Amino acid sequence: MLLSIVIPAYNESQNIKQTILVLREALQQAELESYELIVADDASTDGTAEIAGTLSAKIVPSGKRNIGATRNAGAAAAQGEYILFLDADTLVNRLLLEGLKRAMEKGVAGGGSRLIWSEPTTIFGGIWA
Repeated sequence: MLLSIVIPAYNESQNIKQTILVLREALQQAELESYELIVADDASTDGTAEIAGTLSAKIVPSGKRNIGATRNAGAAAAQGEYILFLDADTLVNRLLLEGLKRAMEKGVAGGGSRLIWSEPTTIFGGIWA
């Protein structure tokens, strides 16, 4: 089973390298080694695409300046049976990917996960109290 991982990105040069490196480590630990990594670049001006490219990500230019359209551009390039959409500043771990693997094997069509914020976040970032 091929997993397509789509990361929409706009000016994420500060985050994209760590996101990809942590993702690859978690994929290996979860024994999810059949995957493709797609970075849907939304006309970044800070080197995001270049950084991702040096880490062997397939770069799909979007330039839509719209997160949904950029996700769709990445999905259109995907070859996998399943697609995991991952934000460019999100770090995943082995446990999350093992859960994803179990869900895919059962035929689950959608899902989400619990978030743990790494720093204080405003109400606009999802913290309500």
